[in-house]
Amino acid sequence: MEPARLSGLLPEITKIMIDKSFKIMSKNNYSFSINITEEDLSKNYLLDYLKLKESEYGIETNRVILEILEGVSSTGKKNHIKQLTALKDNDYSIAIDDFGSEYSNFERVLDLDIDFLKIDARYIKNIDVSPKSYEITKAIAFFAKNANIPCIAEFVHNEAVQKIIDDLGIDYSQGYYFSEPSPLPKS
Repeated sequence: MEPARLSGLLPEITKIMIDKSFKIMSKNNYSFSINITEEDLSKNYLLDYLKLKESEYGIETNRVILEILEGVSSTGKKNHIKQLTALKDNDYSIAIDDFGSEYSNFERVLDLDIDFLKIDARYIKNIDVSPKSYEITKAIAFFAKNANIPCIAEFVHNEAVQKIIDDLGIDYSQGYYFSEPSPLPKS
């Protein structure tokens, strides 16, 4: 992805992912996530492009979760926040991906009125053997619960990790424990 970023192609890749995701998801009623980069926000095309694809494929906006990296949310560029707010106003959900990996700007989380917090995989994958990972995850989960933001644990890869996630009251889990990534949804 770094060569794509350096060459300015990330927005084109995002457009392809939006188009392909909307096409595939037009055949079911599941919610789904799409990663959004800082470059996408800098180009200021997302809302118009999403509306175009929404119309083309008949996707309800409340099914779409736009995942932004914590670094994007923490930089807080006025134009980015304005775009994310406009996306929220159009019923798209916003998730901060890899929370805890970069800046952990808790105030920005509240400013953006996000819909989900995804705890970074590096804390989850060792939560069953690392007291530090456990404590960091516990703190993020506590914050999310008190802020009334549903929380997602990334990289849940075994039953022991899932048990801890359940014990901490984390709302959702994703990872190899449930399913390996596949090119198309299973029917």
